[in-house]
Amino acid sequence: MDIAYNTVIKRLVASEELWELEVVEKDIYSCPDCYVPLAPASYLRTNKKRPYFRYLKPHKIDCAYSENSSLIKTAQSKSISNKDGFPFPYPSKLIFENKNNQEAINNDTDVPRANRSKKKSNEYGSGKTNHHRTVSTIKNIVRHYVCFPNDRHVGLTVPYVSSEQTTYNSIFKNIWGGVLYSTNHIFFSKIYWTSPEITEEHISIRLTAGEWEDGKQTKPCKLRININSLSSRQRALVLRELKTTKLEAMKNKASVNGYIFFLGKQDKNDRFLFHTDSHKLISCLTVLKSAKI
Repeated sequence: MDIAYNTVIKRLVASEELWELEVVEKDIYSCPDCYVPLAPASYLRTNKKRPYFRYLKPHKIDCAYSENSSLIKTAQSKSISNKDGFPFPYPSKLIFENKNNQEAINNDTDVPRANRSKKKSNEYGSGKTNHHRTVSTIKNIVRHYVCFPNDRHVGLTVPYVSSEQTTYNSIFKNIWGGVLYSTNHIFFSKIYWTSPEITEEHISIRLTAGEWEDGKQTKPCKLRININSLSSRQRALVLRELKTTKLEAMKNKASVNGYIFFLGKQDKNDRFLFHTDSHKLISCLTVLKSAKI
């Protein structure tokens, strides 16, 4: 599994977050739905594969993550939401543990106060079971967007986006080269596989989004990650996730594409340049070519 519930901080965590930990505690994770214990795996620096959580005993029969559950498979072709909302716990709210890391995203954007303080009305559903969960990175939000293409109408609260954007559908935005975006979004694009440009101030990643002519990219879009506020370990995490995604994409290039998702903004003066400033606001992963993106 690439998602778990951390019983100490009481929040959903993505498997890639294990890379960031100096010490990985092995007995604090459980399934988000049925709460069977999960154990971290493949998180050491020497491991080539992406981290994951393995279950120590079978999921309960009615658990959405059970191997016998048809919910996740069904979700690829139709909505699995019901009258009470989404049927099992999902990431519905992004919170920032370190507010200072997010200043660059919002330094030129007016964010309505209501969007910063939304709490009781959107954090909890009206059904009897609370299936809303908070996360501190966009990684599980991204996975939910990819895995449940017919349920993107469900609620999502993300800081520094317009207060009118309250669903997965409205917050995610596929980048089109040269298009002007008036607000911040969780943007995404396929990655153009060249080596990232690395300076003391930023990491720049080339995207497939941009202008093309006769099958050749004439003007690429780029993501510039401000790394001034990141530790050397956090900078390495960005590059490691990018490298891992590239290896996964090359290994299965007939069936998948490598994507990068990020919460960020478009440059004021250059429509082909985008900015973000934290490793927690980035997610690199492979997506099936047949998936609805």
